[in-house]
Amino acid sequence: MITKFKIYEAVNKGEPEVGDYVIAKIDDFGDLFLLDEGWFGNIEKIINNNIGILVNVVEEIDVTNEPFCVKYPGADFGESDNFEKDYWWFSENDIIYWSKNKEELEEILATKKYNL
Repeated sequence: MITKFKIYEAVNKGEPEVGDYVIAKIDDFGDLFLLDEGWFGNIEKIINNNIGILVNVVEEIDVTNEPFCVKYPGADFGESDNFEKDYWWFSENDIIYWSKNKEELEEILATKKYNL
């Protein structure tokens, strides 16, 4: 059996910056629970199991307190006033991992997927 130990040196260094790859989580939908549950389940799976790209950080935080805009290429969240087709806004607490190196985040997702 081959055992691989990996130290993620470049993960979560400093603050998330535009262009970083991110792993985020959604587990509290707040007011969104009023929408279709199947639609939510799909969004939750996309966000919790994929790597996004941080495309915008808003310096002036508004009442939503979600300054991080992450793009999930190929995703389709639908369109509304709050988000576009393949973008989602997150608070600082929702961004779990970030890195300039996508491969490190892919290993983290694989570890999670197989409960390693």
